[in-house]
Amino acid sequence: MNKKNNKEYCLYDEYNLKGKHKIKFKFISSNRFREQFIVLDLYSFKGDIFYQGKRYIKPKRKFPTLDLDEEFYGKEFVLEINLIEGNIRIFNGAAKIIGLKTMISYATNDFNMQIEQLSDTKKRYYCDDYEKNFCYNDLIFEIEILD
Repeated sequence: MNKKNNKEYCLYDEYNLKGKHKIKFKFISSNRFREQFIVLDLYSFKGDIFYQGKRYIKPKRKFPTLDLDEEFYGKEFVLEINLIEGNIRIFNGAAKIIGLKTMISYATNDFNMQIEQLSDTKKRYYCDDYEKNFCYNDLIFEIEILD
């Protein structure tokens, strides 16, 4: 975390609560000009993730992620996470058109999110995407640990 203009800025947040937990994700608002994503970086994650009873298979690539978008997952959804070892980094991403392809650009190369602690188990994230206009309203979402 860094302080700038009396606000807390960071590249990512980290989830490292070991064991089985239900985590509720909620999209509050997003810049519909481009699709916005809640991104779970699974680089050091060892464990299982379930969505609606189905196990997520971690991609076999150097930097695996789980990209969560409102269109597929809906406004609110719950993931069941069994964290055995490591952690999950949480950051944001946005669709970016490069040539004829649409790719997800991960906004982790500059200070790009503010985190508000709403309770012991709930946080709200205010995100800026790759345009770096420092508006922090490109994506606003919440994460709550239910158990």
